[in-house]
Amino acid sequence: MVIVKLKTRSRTQQWESMVPRREISMKGDHLFGIEDWDKVARNGQFKPSAMATIVSTSLRSLERFFARAFGMTPTDYARRVRVRLARELAENGWSKKAIAADLHFTDSAHLCHELKTLAWFGEECRQGQPPDYAG
Repeated sequence: MVIVKLKTRSRTQQWESMVPRREISMKGDHLFGIEDWDKVARNGQFKPSAMATIVSTSLRSLERFFARAFGMTPTDYARRVRVRLARELAENGWSKKAIAADLHFTDSAHLCHELKTLAWFGEECRQGQPPDYAG
């Protein structure tokens, strides 16, 4: 005679199978609810650690979120926001020194370096005028 053991489930396993499973949330999911990241960057003086503090998360969680949501680091995002704001202020007639102070650049030379690196070219920055973009 052969004895066959049937695999049975425990009461806990039976109960768990009846309860609908909750979707597993990833750490930092509350960050997807934030709509104005430009404002967070500006309020955090364009520093990722300050941005993380503002949104109540760790710097590492913020980095993971930015990689998933924007495909870049918080530092790159903050730099792009800051340069875009600098261009807007320059187009509205602000001086380089005023822009540098308002957007927390070390000095106007730092501002010009960022503009040359990310948006403008050298001559336009030296003259303090935004380039003439066609289109």
